[in-house]
Amino acid sequence: KGWQVVLTGPVDDDEVLLAVPSAACLRSVLLPLRSRRLADSVLGDASNGFARLTLHLVLRWCQESETTVAADWEEYWSLVPECAFDDLVCSWPVGDLAALRGSAVALRAEAHAAEIASEFEQVCSSLSEAGVNVSVLSQRQFAWSKLCVQTRGVDLGSSKGYALLPFIDLVNHAYGSSANAHVRWEGGDDGEGQAVLRTIRPVQSGDEVLFCYDGNADYLDLFNRYGFFDSTCSAHAVEI
Repeated sequence: KGWQVVLTGPVDDDEVLLAVPSAACLRSVLLPLRSRRLADSVLGDASNGFARLTLHLVLRWCQESETTVAADWEEYWSLVPECAFDDLVCSWPVGDLAALRGSAVALRAEAHAAEIASEFEQVCSSLSEAGVNVSVLSQRQFAWSKLCVQTRGVDLGSSKGYALLPFIDLVNHAYGSSANAHVRWEGGDDGEGQAVLRTIRPVQSGDEVLFCYDGNADYLDLFNRYGFFDSTCSAHAVEI
């Protein structure tokens, strides 16, 4: 991601490195009522935390005042400009993809871009039927909403939902045993809980803090979602 979170002193196993209180998190299970109702109507599956959180960000562009969250989030959004995801493969110009025609990366990039375009049309149609002004929503803004959740969101588990977690989203990825921390939701869902970055083994001073974004993702999944390759891609350099 272009930055590192590094320890300034040694930390033991199972120690809390960072805790983000519920009030500072944006979770798919605790969105404003308007967002939740529209999600149930548009998605037809309220259990899809990724889609529900994406839709909430889409409604922000549609100037849906009833979906507004704390003003502090406007500062967060300002740090994620519309051009933030231009380097992801789904945003690559057609000319650049033409040079990679037939490769696994190009095929995935084209499929992802087509998926975003199709979802944009479907969401606009459904929101319009629900009385939302979608005339102010562009496909680029829709893509920003989806890619913001895709690259910064954390899956907290089936009952805890998908979430944007400020500061924790600064931590880089490592695969499997290379990770030295994990993210968990601790406490209840009544506003008293918190997202916690906790060590899974002793970590030395000067070491970078790393957690695994998705243990089931292969190297191309990671490149497609986040724009980077991790250590699992070393054996596939020729294919790439």
